[in-house]
This record gives sequence, C-alpha cells and structure tokens, in this order.
Amino acid sequence: MSKYSLIILSVFFNFCIISHAQNTENKHISNRLIIDNNFYLGKILKNYPIFPKNNFSTFYELNIAKQTDGSKEWHKYYNYSVVGCAIIFGDLGNNKVLGQNISIVPNIVFINKKLSNWHCETKIGIGVAYFNKKYNRISNSENLLIGSSFTNITNLSCGILYDISDHLSIKAAASVFHFSDGHYQLPNVGLNIFLFNFNVKYFPFSKPQIISSISKVNYKNKIHFNLRTGFGIHEFGFATKPIGGAKYPVYLSTIYLSKRFNYKNNVHLGLFVNYYTGFNDYIISKELFDGKNSHLKSMVVSVFLGHEFVIGRFGIVAQCGFNIYNPFVKQYYKLVNNDGFNAKLKIYNSNKLGFQYYIFKNTDITRNNLYLGVYIKSNSGQADVIECSLGYSF
Repeated sequence: MSKYSLIILSVFFNFCIISHAQNTENKHISNRLIIDNNFYLGKILKNYPIFPKNNFSTFYELNIAKQTDGSKEWHKYYNYSVVGCAIIFGDLGNNKVLGQNISIVPNIVFINKKLSNWHCETKIGIGVAYFNKKYNRISNSENLLIGSSFTNITNLSCGILYDISDHLSIKAAASVFHFSDGHYQLPNVGLNIFLFNFNVKYFPFSKPQIISSISKVNYKNKIHFNLRTGFGIHEFGFATKPIGGAKYPVYLSTIYLSKRFNYKNNVHLGLFVNYYTGFNDYIISKELFDGKNSHLKSMVVSVFLGHEFVIGRFGIVAQCGFNIYNPFVKQYYKLVNNDGFNAKLKIYNSNKLGFQYYIFKNTDITRNNLYLGVYIKSNSGQADVIECSLGYSF
C-alpha cells in the first residue's frame, strides 16, 4: 500500500461520509459528527536481537467520531469526550517480510480544558488488526514479530489541537501502536511503533453545542465483592519458540474487592487464580515433581492491585499482580537454564489490561451487576493469553 493509495483512500472516504452527512434527516446525530483524519509517520522499535530491516512506517486513519453533549451523566465527568471508531491502513516499511495491515479500532478522546483556541487531547483505542504477511517457516521465516494473521492493536496518542474555525481543527501528536496476538500463536515477539502524526478534524455541521448535563450522582463509597471467570487459548513456549506447538486452554478466575471513590475511579484489590492445561501436560509427560499434584502445580496464584476508569457502562481496567504461587514456571526455567533478570520478572509479575462492559447501568449502585470483559494478560512485558470473561459484582 503506497502513500499515494493512502491519499486516494482519504479523499474517497471523506467524500462519501460528507455527502451522506449532508443528506441525513436526523440532525440530532449529524450535528455531532466529526470526520477525523490522521496521517502517521514512525519507526518500529527493535525489541528482539533478530529483527528484520525496515524503513519508516506510514499509516492513514479515518476516525468517524461523535462529540458527547451532556445527555448522559458520564459526559460531564470526562469533560465531554469524543467517542469514535477508526479504520487504519498501515505500511510497515518492509513489504516482503512485514507487509501491510488494516485495523478496526474503537476509541475515546479525552479533552483537556481549553485555552482560547488551543487544547490538549489524549486518545486511547483498542481493536483488532489484520496482517497480510505473518511468520511462515518456509516463505517468511524472518518475521518473528507477528505469528498470526489477526492480532490485538492498542493505540495511545497525545497531542495539541488548534481550532481554525467552527468547521476545522488541526492537531500534531505523538503516538504509540502495539500489536500482539496474546501468545495465541508463536512466534509473537510483538510489534511496537512510535509515530508522529498530523490530524485534520472536520465538523460538517459546525462544532456541536453542549446541552444541560444530568445532575451529579451521589456515591456511598461501598466496598463490593467481585467474582470473574474467564477462558483463553495459549500456545506453550517462549515468544519465538517452539513453533507450531499445540494450543492449550487456560482457565482464569479473579476474586477481588472494589471501591468506587467517585464517578471515574474504581480501585481493585484481590487474587488471580489461573490454571494452565499446557503446564499440566508438560508435568505429566516429563514427570516433573515426580508426576505428583500435576493439577495443583499447573496453577498460578497472584495478589493484585488494580484501577478502573468507569465510562458509562464501560470500564478500562489495569491490574498489576505479584505471583505468590508459580511452581511450574520456576521449575521450567531451571530446566531450560533461563535464569536472567527478565526471567525472574516473568516468574513474579503478572498483569492484565483490558475493558469490561456492565449489563446494567453502572452508577453508584454496582451491587448485583453483571459484566463482560476482555483482557490481555502478560508476564512482565510478555503477552501470555487473551482472556474473555464473565463477572459479577455483589
């Protein structure tokens, strides 16, 4: 995908969207429409000794967004953020090995208080990416970064925006893209890209007006007990080997207390309890621990502290844990002589990052609330498994 293709796509998509918006009869929706164009230029960060050569990476993003207007209580607490869904086309700077990708990324933009026509924005997006070039033992053995056609994409961007008129704004920003399949298929070194981007925002119906907000919600600061159970698929091995191994189910449970301090902040304290069927098979086949208590030895137990940004019915969750029980990994690293600093971190550190959606309205009364969650679990900085979960807050 050349840079000229990106320009043509930009013009085509914007023309289609503007034409549709101008003909729509639903003015309540259309007058909050934002057509957000991002042009990225950056470089892949080297995170593994064997690394394919690459030139600059280029991306084009079309983000169709909607300005929040105060019609829901969370709009005010997040300073009337912008929510959208982006399609991102990318060229990774090495057509033969890394190829191109395309991503679908739901996102939210947090707006800081304005100073005249200037203000700062922070954008967070989590979605799915497709790569047209992945690792292949015969035809593409250099690509140890991406082992699966489909991966997660996480995007963080911070920039400064200037309002030119009621219909047009421009922004300069720095961004980071992270791609990983969550250890679903090896190799999975992962792809990290640091980029600078130029942004043009177009408001077809002028900038939206903010309506009166719903009155402030009062909180009782109760402590709630939470249970979460999840499932994931994990390919046994390190980031780059063994290639082509079996994929094993992983069963993940989380028990924690949560306390809501205000509308936005929910703090978690609890335990991760995870069971790896791949560990159990290895223990039995290699007769580790004399083959005794294989199921128990295949578990990992961690204490964790977490934080959740509550955005309406959504929560953005980050949890950092310390492994208090991890017998298999300790023994396995001894067998393969992996005793470096990074190995020790992976033995003792376990983290999760993801989001959850509450079935019922998530205000002060979170008691008896059901939620769905998707998280990436990592050991230190290495992806371990993508968890899909069902949770309940008592």
